[in-house]
Amino acid sequence: MKSATFQALKQSAGEGKHSTPGLPRLVFRWGSLLLVAAVCLKFSFAADPEKKEVPKSPLTPEECLQQTVVHPDFEMQVVASEPNIINPVAVAFDETGVLWAVEMTDYPHGPQPGEDPKSRIKLLRDKDQDGYYETATVFADKLLFATGIQPWKGGLIVTLAGKVQYMKDTDGDDKADLVETWFTGFKEENSQLRANHPTLGLDNHVYIANGLRGGSVIATHPEWKKKAEQVPINGLDFRFQPLTGKYESISGIGQFGLSFDDYGNRFVCSNRNPNKHIVLENRYLKRNPYLAVKSVYHDVSPDGEDSRVYAISRTWTTSTLHAGQFTAACGVTIYRGGMFPHSFYGNSFTCEPTANLVHRDVLTPMGATYDSKYGRDQVEFIASRDEWFRPVNLANGPDGALYLCDMYRAVIEHPQFMPVELKERSDLNDGIDRGRIYRIVPKGTKIDKSVYTSLKDATPQQLVAALSSENAWQRETASRLIFERQDASIQPQLEQLVSSGKTEQSRIHALWALEGLGKLSDALIETALKDKSQRVVAQAVKLSEPRLSQNEKLKTAVLSLVESADAPLRFQLAISLGEAKDGPSAVDQLASLMLNGASDPFTRAAVLSSAPEQTVEIFKSFLKQLQSSDAKKTAQPGITDAVSEMTAVIGPRLKPEEIQETLSLIAGLNSDALMPLQIAGFEGLGNSLRRRGKSITAYQDKLSDVDQQNLKTFYQKIVDTAANPKTPTGQRLNAISILQFVGFETGGETLLSLIQEGNSQAVKIAAIAAISPYSDPRIGEMLMDGFATQTPGMRR
Repeated sequence: MKSATFQALKQSAGEGKHSTPGLPRLVFRWGSLLLVAAVCLKFSFAADPEKKEVPKSPLTPEECLQQTVVHPDFEMQVVASEPNIINPVAVAFDETGVLWAVEMTDYPHGPQPGEDPKSRIKLLRDKDQDGYYETATVFADKLLFATGIQPWKGGLIVTLAGKVQYMKDTDGDDKADLVETWFTGFKEENSQLRANHPTLGLDNHVYIANGLRGGSVIATHPEWKKKAEQVPINGLDFRFQPLTGKYESISGIGQFGLSFDDYGNRFVCSNRNPNKHIVLENRYLKRNPYLAVKSVYHDVSPDGEDSRVYAISRTWTTSTLHAGQFTAACGVTIYRGGMFPHSFYGNSFTCEPTANLVHRDVLTPMGATYDSKYGRDQVEFIASRDEWFRPVNLANGPDGALYLCDMYRAVIEHPQFMPVELKERSDLNDGIDRGRIYRIVPKGTKIDKSVYTSLKDATPQQLVAALSSENAWQRETASRLIFERQDASIQPQLEQLVSSGKTEQSRIHALWALEGLGKLSDALIETALKDKSQRVVAQAVKLSEPRLSQNEKLKTAVLSLVESADAPLRFQLAISLGEAKDGPSAVDQLASLMLNGASDPFTRAAVLSSAPEQTVEIFKSFLKQLQSSDAKKTAQPGITDAVSEMTAVIGPRLKPEEIQETLSLIAGLNSDALMPLQIAGFEGLGNSLRRRGKSITAYQDKLSDVDQQNLKTFYQKIVDTAANPKTPTGQRLNAISILQFVGFETGGETLLSLIQEGNSQAVKIAAIAAISPYSDPRIGEMLMDGFATQTPGMRR
């Protein structure tokens, strides 16, 4: 590209929704290039009907706040700023009240030859307790591209330079004198595309976002490396258990950002995807090698060309197609602080540094995942006119506030993704000596300063009590300390909390705390399976997984939940029952989950991952339950998808008895009302066999006379439907597609006639696709005849 066209965006307030017109899609890294400085123009701003002068950045923190529009019920407060903090990209509080911050001063180019790396980790203290952290100490320096921190055992787990390290001050001078490298092998190709956000999850594992570039990770910790193996993480994220060192790749993939909700659901983001919920974990999908899923994640927030952001600054993009869209989504965070009004709890917040704003979405459950809507129509939660305001990350704090990292740079785009003529811009490092951390709180909030250190000297019993806090930071920090200390003396208190905790969050944390201590009993899981909250029940089901094959009573209790399960529990049952290899059969229950959860693609995939050896039995039970239920269920969303997906995982196993029984079941659906199911089942089976070099016709000769007659009747219906020009287009195209599986002697003549003139292009193209597997000599002659006069679509 010889030159770049840049689009200045002027956004105005209006009637925005989550539905947006489709636009051509083009993906960029971190964000679209921001042009700054010497542009003398005036713009109107979304949050203010009056025209405003573009502020002359850089601004002081106080001046920046004056140019920043926050939700009217909230305010931003300066927590730390230059020179105490510069280039902050991640923050975390520990139980002592220290605010830890990562400075990535080596962004974007890294050190020059002969120079030391410039990333640092600082600890910040608010000694006079006025809310401003006036004291900063360099804990670790000369680090290369540090990206994230997780407090652990008095120190920090750190992601940097393709590694995971553990750093700790052991002599009280606030310096990291103990540095251990725990894992290596994360790729280091680009400074902004690296492993990041080490985060301790509900399940006592530390999760790490890949950064998009992958790698092959191996343990280097002195104890863990004895049996270490390389773990490829291309297209995957990573997790490890910090006490045992067990590690594995996990579904993903996140770029820069990782957050959990109260139920352990994991959310990540990437440039054009402001909030991705990772729904299907890789370790479950591996159970069925023939299961192909469209996606392991769900875009909770509109992504790509469907996304919308409403800047009040001048923002510039390298493509007009990206105007007003997410191009640099990062730092996705689920707010769980307890300080904001209840309607904000569980909302997602995502930074968009190129547009100088923080976006908010309200999440609502939808099947196994979530749907979302804008927090406010066409108005962002935070938006600034200051073009150097660069929000890149967020965090829940011990006070319940939301904390924001502002890298404060003139240019945030990495030079790798700039047009050639702009890669050497002189202002790429402007702002490298600046940075701010802000606190977002409801207006007029008075903070009890004791919350920052409330867990510093907490007894084991006080830690258990903290699991009932309305603030997730307090709950999670207490959980971490319980896990670190491994003090089993609190087992009775934790068991009591499971049984009688006032909130579902407290009961969930107590369950996982007991699991982390190795003290969770089967009996207590059975108690939790009867909890009034299905969210708690779902956690108990998950915790039961390794026990289901050994405890028939427990498995029976889990199976009994199927009929009354809501959508999230239904998904958990579908995925967890696959871990039960012995004991009572789960076929009927899995079929029921497939039937009642058919509208949710993740639940369907969960069922299919759970019993690859029993898919035919599940299919049979599914059809039996479907035909004995309300007739309306046949037409409910996802039913035909369920049928197609079940037969699609049966075919590639190439087991004749399974394929023949499946054909028999499909043939038996011989009423007009069930014909859509026949088509779906036939298509799923036919396509999957073809990918293995086989065909349906090779198996149908061994069917019973009744089944063969039913198939013959089905084939004739398909031929008649395909040939009839009065058939609705969608039905006709489906029927034409099926003709590719029935044999040329059955459907060939019809397909040849459909290719002739007089039919629509859609019909001709479908017929050509359906006839392509056959080898009759007339096919080539007909296709070549008139080839030169055909449309491009026909030629392809």
